[in-house]
Amino acid sequence: MTYGKKDYIRKIRKLFPVYGKKERQFLRQLIDAMNNEMDETASYYDCRDRFGEPQEIIANYYESVSFDYIKQQICKRNIVRNTFIGIISVAVISFTAWRAYDYMEFVKNYQPPCPDCYYEIETYEIIE
Repeated sequence: MTYGKKDYIRKIRKLFPVYGKKERQFLRQLIDAMNNEMDETASYYDCRDRFGEPQEIIANYYESVSFDYIKQQICKRNIVRNTFIGIISVAVISFTAWRAYDYMEFVKNYQPPCPDCYYEIETYEIIE
């Protein structure tokens, strides 16, 4: 497959709001159709002229797919995204709490370098 064909397929894939099993099957069928109907040296513009704009292909695909499937896929994507955000949030909060506890233990157990040493501060008088 030439770069033009790959670029065409890549642009179509990026336009899918969700990418599941049916979308992969659709892309495989489109790739097979492209390989059967077009020669190996076809460019992006040849693919676009033969099959249409990527936006048109996605619109036609979603006209043929049921609304319930689209709704289910978007719901799954939202659940995965929200779970991932929750896990990352818990990890960040746990790490921050652990570092705060570690710092508090360090401050509590801090020993001065020389506990019996007293430092004298010399003062100077200014003579006018």
